Amino acid sequence: MALKSFEESYIFKSPQTGTLQYLNFWNDNIYVKAGEPIFSIVPANNKIIAQIFLPNSGAGKIAQNQNVVIKLDNYPYNEYGSIKGIVNDISLVTNTQETAQGSIESYLIQVELPDGLKTNYGKTLNFKYELKGTAEIITKDRRLIERIFDNLKYMLTDKNQPPSGDVN
Repeated sequence: MALKSFEESYIFKSPQTGTLQYLNFWNDNIYVKAGEPIFSIVPANNKIIAQIFLPNSGAGKIAQNQNVVIKLDNYPYNEYGSIKGIVNDISLVTNTQETAQGSIESYLIQVELPDGLKTNYGKTLNFKYELKGTAEIITKDRRLIERIFDNLKYMLTDKNQPPSGDVN
């Protein structure tokens, strides 16, 4: 009984295998507040999933299995290329995101990366948590001439109706 109490109080056990990643610099005899994160377990051999916050506007065009082009801020697009993704899951409700311009209602989109972090230039990027970037979800595959005519049609007809888009 005393051993079980000791284990519960002083031993950390992970439910999964992986690499231990410390979240701060630690030395002997450092005080740690209760509930303060000390480290994280980076799971071994897990699929990488991208998460996208999609603004409310135009979100109705997004569906599962649509292609996604991801450009990461840490890796300039011109030099490294982009990562291919596929829409895996779309949240049913919006979350409020605070930005410099105010709050925005957005959906959380989960994107599967079938090639991992391998870009269209054939480069494999180093994995880091919380990579930021931009994502383009391809809602309709169209040729350039179709896009031009859609914009011309929009300019000549009802300007209150937006052109049918292919990228959100």
